[in-house]
Amino acid sequence: MSSRTGQRGVALVIVLWLLVLLSVMALGFSRSMHSDVRTGLARLATLQAVQLAEAAIQRALFDLLTTEPGQHYRLLQPGREEGFRLGNAELHYRIEDERGKVDLNKAPAELIAGLLHSLGVAPEQAGALTDAILDWRDPNDQRRLNGAEEAEYAAAGLAGLPPNRPFLSVQELQQVLGMDDGLYRRLLPYVTIHSFSKRINPLTAPREVLLALPAADPMDVAMAIGSREAALDGGPAPTLPSLAGMERWFIRASGPVYTVIGRATLESGAVAARRMVIMLDGKRSRKLYHVLDSFPAGTWEQRREDE
Repeated sequence: MSSRTGQRGVALVIVLWLLVLLSVMALGFSRSMHSDVRTGLARLATLQAVQLAEAAIQRALFDLLTTEPGQHYRLLQPGREEGFRLGNAELHYRIEDERGKVDLNKAPAELIAGLLHSLGVAPEQAGALTDAILDWRDPNDQRRLNGAEEAEYAAAGLAGLPPNRPFLSVQELQQVLGMDDGLYRRLLPYVTIHSFSKRINPLTAPREVLLALPAADPMDVAMAIGSREAALDGGPAPTLPSLAGMERWFIRASGPVYTVIGRATLESGAVAARRMVIMLDGKRSRKLYHVLDSFPAGTWEQRREDE
């Protein structure tokens, strides 16, 4: 009798352990499922935010396309950001005139060096980087005084550079000898390969680009920016008298290429930003614009947050 009782006791213990094991497995499975659900919802929210950031860009393009060309400068003021609400999301967009930036392929040495100076780069380093940028884009292998050609890149372990052709993207600036990541990130908002001009548009150029102008005086630049802001309420584009005498550096027309940055923030906390470079079709054909580049805003947005 006692033997049977003992066997029943052992069986009961085994059953209890099995129940505990199954409970632990069920709890683990439940937690795993809960985690997967949360991960799935987070991914869905992120995807939603990305699509809404694209919607913000489309709204920006609508405003750009429906505004008279002579009034574009009102939309293109540096730092200007428009916002609106769509469903459960806050959307914002910003439009940048590529002619308000320094063109890496067209700008003369004075303007490139001036931009580096306006960003606080020491004169010696600014001179070396300016020459290296010019050596990158020119078609020959003759090294400028402080520049870099094949021998200098090879010595730095960068064989095959420079390509001796125009920059194909702003991102190539990272490969220029002497460029570091911090300076590259600081330069990004102010350089382009899409202005197609050696001059800049003073009505849309950021303060840093205006200060890059040879012999630019900070007080004159501040007055010019004040004149731009005063003209936003109406009337014609300002003439910027404080910058008189610098006309040879100016082109008073925006576009046809613009950078549009859209950002979406959902109530869930999901955030996404997209960056698109577009060219307006001057012929006003059925395709009103062409997309030259499109990707997450990434570094551009981080740069703005750092400011």
